[in-house]
Amino acid sequence: VEIRDRLAVLVDRLDPDAVSGSAARDLWGVLDASERLCAAGKTLLARRLAQTHRPEMAGAKTAAEELARRSGTSTGAARDALDTSARLPVQPAVEQAVRRGELSLAQAVVVSAAVAANPAEENRLVEMASQVSVPGLREECARVRAAADPDPAATNRRLHAQRRLRRWTDSEGFWNLHAKGTPQAGAAFNAVLDAVTDQVFKAARRAGRS
Repeated sequence: VEIRDRLAVLVDRLDPDAVSGSAARDLWGVLDASERLCAAGKTLLARRLAQTHRPEMAGAKTAAEELARRSGTSTGAARDALDTSARLPVQPAVEQAVRRGELSLAQAVVVSAAVAANPAEENRLVEMASQVSVPGLREECARVRAAADPDPAATNRRLHAQRRLRRWTDSEGFWNLHAKGTPQAGAAFNAVLDAVTDQVFKAARRAGRS
């Protein structure tokens, strides 16, 4: 609480236009490191919040909904943090990297999930996280998870179990759609979407808008 209060005063007094470029970079680095450590603490505590969650007291049906509401994130992101928190006790290298602030939450989520599928990859993936971009890390972790599940039927069941579809309107008024599922579901969706897309493009070309 004392650290939070002191940080609140420092940020309130921060004038970004009054510091040099080098000082701004140094300060940004310190704040980023602090942010990672705060995220690490939140991630570690998440499983205990889930264990002690009481819907009638929290005002939310699930622990994920409670964390999402309190942190201003999506329920999916909160669920990822909870799942990661629950796995860390049996993933010592990942946990230590999280505690040291070496992994962001985004990195910890994908690495932890991959390590759960193949524990032998733990040290390599933790080291890799500091060397590649988050998209590159996510791709490698997905490859590790797929390789650890050689049974096509089991893989399909896993993907089906993790299917998601979310629709929302953002603050700018844009309608958004985010979906993921099995390749079969994607192929069926793409078949319909491609036909509609082709019609739209053909109509635009006929109207001279291409």
